[in-house]
Amino acid sequence: MDTAPSLRAGVVVWNNFTSGIPWLDHGIQLKILKLLVFFVVFMDLVSKPRGDT
Repeated sequence: MDTAPSLRAGVVVWNNFTSGIPWLDHGIQLKILKLLVFFVVFMDLVSKPRGDT
């Protein structure tokens, strides 16, 4: 399972998101980051065919 490209994409999205909204509380940023990483990894797993390794 290769999650590096998806994770990299998530980090890029996160950086763009946080730089666009600098007033967000740090705790909220952390919660959103966890949710974003979970979503990116989950969607990567769901979108891959079952037999693909």
